[in-house]
Amino acid sequence: MPIETVTIAFNAFIHRKVTPLEGKWAFEPITGKGGTGPGGGKNTISETETQFAGDGRGFNEAGTSRICHTITLSASDIGHLSQRRPYGDWICSKAGKSHQRTRQKSGNIMQGPGKWSPWRLSEKTAPDKSKIGHVKDDRIKVEGEASYPFAPLGGLLAPDIDYSLEIVFKLQQGGINILVTGEHNLFPFYELIVNRKLVWKYEPTDSGPGLINLNRSKKFRTSFDVKLMA
Repeated sequence: MPIETVTIAFNAFIHRKVTPLEGKWAFEPITGKGGTGPGGGKNTISETETQFAGDGRGFNEAGTSRICHTITLSASDIGHLSQRRPYGDWICSKAGKSHQRTRQKSGNIMQGPGKWSPWRLSEKTAPDKSKIGHVKDDRIKVEGEASYPFAPLGGLLAPDIDYSLEIVFKLQQGGINILVTGEHNLFPFYELIVNRKLVWKYEPTDSGPGLINLNRSKKFRTSFDVKLMA
């Protein structure tokens, strides 16, 4: 259906397929299964498990993201986007809440392991370090960045999720051509949605976050047309 307002959403999220435990959880990559060690008393042993939550969704489904941008504008804005201030009213970013759960069990060396304790749930939201690179009359550039707030050693073992986008708008007969070029880490999953329609996606080959896939990036480019109201 032809429209006059364009809403662009770029989301970095963790797909349910890499968090198979109860459709949302997965073991922390490094500290997930803490192994067995001495307990607090004589002849006791203890074991710890730590899991993180993904976003519990697939592509173009309602739900959360690790970090995202939403850009909303009208066709009449194109050609003088730089004059539309404040930019924060129509260029918005958001870091999603992170969830972690931990449980333990203690046992006796002679009698064997005991029972798992109930899960202890924690919730934190990482600082949103995203920024607007530039706004020109026919294009904008944004950068998304957020870390994992439960990362051990003050975040040294969990690099940020990063991406950058430049979006160029061009009016044409009957609509708008939108060119998006950018760069993103090799994890997590990424999607570009325009007026609720999925127009581009990236699916990583790795099954979870790691030091390599969060420190390497991949460039992309996509172009599409949006029809305008007559």
